[in-house]
Amino acid sequence: MGRSAELKDELRGQIVGLRQAGLTLKSISLRLSLPITTIHNTIKRYERFGSCSTLPRCGRPPIFKERDLRHLQRAASVNRKVCAGTLAGQIIQCMGKEFCMKTLYNALHSLGFKSCVATRKPYLSTTHLTTRLRYANTGLRSGAE
Repeated sequence: MGRSAELKDELRGQIVGLRQAGLTLKSISLRLSLPITTIHNTIKRYERFGSCSTLPRCGRPPIFKERDLRHLQRAASVNRKVCAGTLAGQIIQCMGKEFCMKTLYNALHSLGFKSCVATRKPYLSTTHLTTRLRYANTGLRSGAE
C-alpha cells in the first residue's frame, strides 16, 4: 500500500498538543480521523527530535527555482532559433547564476522544449518560386504549340 500525503505542521502540532493534554492515542485518532500508527509515529518523532516540522530531505536542492524556470521559458519562447549557448549566456547575465549546459538542457526538456533545433526553413525562397513558376509556364506554352 502506498504512502498518503504528508501531514501539515499544524496538524502535527495539534497531535502533540492533544497528547500533552493527556489524551490517549486512540482518542486522538478518533478525534482527528487519522490512523493510530500515524499518531504514534508523529509523537515519537516529536519526542526524538523535539520538533513537529519535517526534517530537510537529502540531495542537492535544485538550481532553478520556479521563477527561474518561468524566466527561462519566456527567454526560450521569444526566439526559438537561438542556440542553447546563447540562451545560457542570456540567462547567466540576467540571473547571475552559474550552471552547466546539461542542467540547462534538462530544464528546457522539463519545460517542453524537446530539442534546440531551429524551425524548418522553407524549401524554396520567394525569388526561387517566381523563377520556377516562370520557367514552368514558358515550358508548358512551348510544348502546347
